[in-house]
Amino acid sequence: MTTALESASLVMIPSGYEEGMLGSLQPLDGTGDFTFTRGSNLSATRVNEQGLIEKGYENLLLQSNNFNTSPWTTAGTLTPNQTGYDGSTNAWLYEKSAAFQQVGQLISQSGVLTFSVYLKAGSYEWVRLRISNLENAYYHLTEDGSLGSVAGGGVISAKIDSVGNEWYRCSISVNSAISDVKIYPALGNNDMGTIGTIYIQDAQINQGLVAYPYLETTTTSAKGDILENTPRIDYTGGGAGSLLLEPSRANSVVNSEYNFILSNTIIEYNNAISPEGYQNAFKSTATSNSSFTRPANINLTAASNVSVFLKHGNNSWFNIIYAGDVNAYFNFNILTGEFGTNVGSSTSNLKAEDYGNGWWRVSAMFDYIGNGSFRVYMASSGTTGFGQAGAPIGSYFYGYGYQVEQNAAYPTSYIPTYGTSQTRAGENSAIELSVLDFFSLGTSESGTFFIETKYVNAESNNRVTTFSQGGSGNNLWTNDNFQIRNTEGSDYFLVQNINDVIDNYIKIIIRKNGTTYNVFVNGTKSSTTATITNPLRWFEYIALWENKQMLKQMIEFPTALTDSECIALTTI
Repeated sequence: MTTALESASLVMIPSGYEEGMLGSLQPLDGTGDFTFTRGSNLSATRVNEQGLIEKGYENLLLQSNNFNTSPWTTAGTLTPNQTGYDGSTNAWLYEKSAAFQQVGQLISQSGVLTFSVYLKAGSYEWVRLRISNLENAYYHLTEDGSLGSVAGGGVISAKIDSVGNEWYRCSISVNSAISDVKIYPALGNNDMGTIGTIYIQDAQINQGLVAYPYLETTTTSAKGDILENTPRIDYTGGGAGSLLLEPSRANSVVNSEYNFILSNTIIEYNNAISPEGYQNAFKSTATSNSSFTRPANINLTAASNVSVFLKHGNNSWFNIIYAGDVNAYFNFNILTGEFGTNVGSSTSNLKAEDYGNGWWRVSAMFDYIGNGSFRVYMASSGTTGFGQAGAPIGSYFYGYGYQVEQNAAYPTSYIPTYGTSQTRAGENSAIELSVLDFFSLGTSESGTFFIETKYVNAESNNRVTTFSQGGSGNNLWTNDNFQIRNTEGSDYFLVQNINDVIDNYIKIIIRKNGTTYNVFVNGTKSSTTATITNPLRWFEYIALWENKQMLKQMIEFPTALTDSECIALTTI
């Protein structure tokens, strides 16, 4: 098989990528690289090599470490080229000469935001971070790294983290409309003092409940991790990565990690480590046996897939309800991953995905039965019904990431929101190839095409199209089946019914030897042999329609491999 792989004309195993491009291992001149487009926002996520959800994010501050440059304003003295937390000489010594002098920047943003900056004590050991004259917090820049007073109705949390060498990253998270941010040296907690110094470096504002890794900015904002046109190499389930392709979906929840509607519940935001690996999961504790949490400002107005990430606290069963004109619900055990009672014909497609470290993503589709909300209760058993006594007072669980995808039968990857609903653009027709040798072969030529992929929850009556010229008859896969068609679409034979292989990786080879086509699926040669005299010609792109797909590898050979080579390559 090594010899055969060396002769391949195209080898695409998702690995190297950059914004707008996914590289192929063969050919070496780059002519087989995939171009990639998705959309214009940062709403896409993936599971990275560490098994953690990875988001796109943005530093919204300008000139993030040029504190003597507009739009920063400074009253006092800034001295550059100081030793920073990262060993560089990029820090600044800031000295104020009056109580309320500060370093500040005007900025207009709203929603869930986190302001952060790296700080070190000078002659003053305290610092005050303030947002728009409303929210502020004091931080003690000494060995204990303690938090002082925190004030303001929009404050969600404040945090101080030691980063070594007497430096701290101080942050404050708010849910509000902000107009400016300011950094004040302070003599003590709630004591501004008069003349004093601190060291500052690397300021950032990003959406979300926590400070994400710092991104340098100058005259424009900077973006990191999953960018608009970044191919998503996803490592769900571990092992080698797969290219994640999904249709366009919207999360109708306006704040997916914050500002929930509560009933008989105490909620603590930023209480636990989430599936992202950051401390931005919430803890929900019951104050009666009928407590629930639900996302705010969202009622189901169409058949919807609802999902939430859950982790065990001290109660195993959950009761997830669509409280509409007629109530429907299902029960789920967070320890065992099993489902209990499922009530209501509107409830279907129950799914539980293990995200590691005790986290499950639990989802279901609820048919529309009248305006209603999606709620999460802690239940007393696997048969606890709507309106029955739930878990006792003091029961608690951890949660993260509410999502409602309207007009959807299955869940797609997490779409974070911070004050408004977000739409992740689809990756339909997203991947174009400059080389597709197999599908440009003439009648008398030979070739072998191999693909390893997985479909997730194919929807009936929706078309999956791979290698299409754009016309309805020019599809390789269509109508829930893997088929081979001629250019008119009138002559084809079935290769694989997609519905039979949902949620499992499959390896398929199409071998062309002149006008004779054979197919190998998961190590077995199909008994069907097709003769197509008008073969497919030069297909321009891979496209995905209405389904979620994970593509692990794709290889093309300019020759017809032997039966034994095809069987070896497709064996799972």
